Amino acid sequence: VKHGLESDDGTEFVWAYVTDWQTPDRIVGRCGSDADSDPEYRVGRPVRLLAEDVVDWAVWTDGTGIVEGGFTDAVLSGGG
Repeated sequence: VKHGLESDDGTEFVWAYVTDWQTPDRIVGRCGSDADSDPEYRVGRPVRLLAEDVVDWAVWTDGTGIVEGGFTDAVLSGGG
């Protein structure tokens, strides 16, 4: 899922890999990238999110890449 990290410079959007979603409003996962705006947000570290903070989602298949979702990446790459 893609979500925003707020900083003094605005919002940085980063990906997290969902590892648990037992309640509709709370997501548990791992950072999918290193954030420029937050030195604590690093690949693989645990993260807890509110579902309402999700701005995009994607389904990834190894060897293929994003097979569903990933709408913001498609727009940025000119594919959507």
